[in-house]
Amino acid sequence: MNATVHDLDGDEAGSVELPAVFETAFRPDLIGRAVEAAQANRKQAYGADEFAGLRTPAESFGSGRGLAHVPRSENVARRVPHAVSGRAAHPPKAEKDQTKKLNDKERQLAIQSAIAATTDAELVAERGHAFDEDLDLPLVVSDEFEGQRPRHVSRPRQDGVVKRVPHAVGGRRAHPPKAEKEQGKSINKQTRQLATRSALAATTDADRVADRGHEFDDDLDLPLVVDDEFEDLVKTQEVVSLLEALGVDDDIERADEGKTIRAGQGTTRGRKYQEPKSILFVTSEEPSKAARNLAGADVATAHDVNVEDLAPGTHPGRLTIYTESAIAEVADR
Repeated sequence: MNATVHDLDGDEAGSVELPAVFETAFRPDLIGRAVEAAQANRKQAYGADEFAGLRTPAESFGSGRGLAHVPRSENVARRVPHAVSGRAAHPPKAEKDQTKKLNDKERQLAIQSAIAATTDAELVAERGHAFDEDLDLPLVVSDEFEGQRPRHVSRPRQDGVVKRVPHAVGGRRAHPPKAEKEQGKSINKQTRQLATRSALAATTDADRVADRGHEFDDDLDLPLVVDDEFEDLVKTQEVVSLLEALGVDDDIERADEGKTIRAGQGTTRGRKYQEPKSILFVTSEEPSKAARNLAGADVATAHDVNVEDLAPGTHPGRLTIYTESAIAEVADR
């Protein structure tokens, strides 16, 4: 399969034979796994503060006062385990494995035995349950019972409002994040390589590129390959002129117009804006400095381009521009 090489004016300057990597079978499942693994391995550990409850101005008075060497505040022992309201001596550890194993047959036999025990009046009475002596167990009622709802459920309340429990407004989190949780994902080298090859091949399919939302001329042949002189460009305006000549400048405008302010706390954490992805520029020597400031654009070398660059958000088929030298280098990916 051949691709047309364009010069900096957008005119045809020859052709280049595409390497076999661009004929790799389309595998969206592997591409998704590779992107998710890359995203998971970048996550930063976070969780509850391990020093919660330990920050206090209490200090020990030291020797010579006839007092124990315990931290004190206003002459009252603080913080140590044996002090009133002190910390726990051996608090529960989130990393402790508290699970217990039970064979499936043992579990099944235990359930059957417990169900049978509900029919024995003596065993029920020994548990302390109070019921009429002439009552026959087990008690069976009509299915209409299932339609009844409890009239009152005990919940922590303050001023008549439910508090503290996870399902209450302003309540605690039911399962807060644990900093010790391993959030990374592993993926085989061969699987990652195949995902990269499949994502590279998807950049040659005009239908998949259009499905991602990219805008380009209908008569354009993909992938887009430009002359190596592109790597010498230093001004962004020169890149814009090339994109206009190739008929893909609308994709940059789409990304620029789609820039929005993120909802939530992310606006105060260095990620205020959301911007759609536009064109990916793949070069051979160094990432293009002239193209890196275009709206939604990314730059990478043929050696470093990865699945996340080629399939942002696990969606393959990104509009990509290669230099002629980069085409030869991605053959080894």
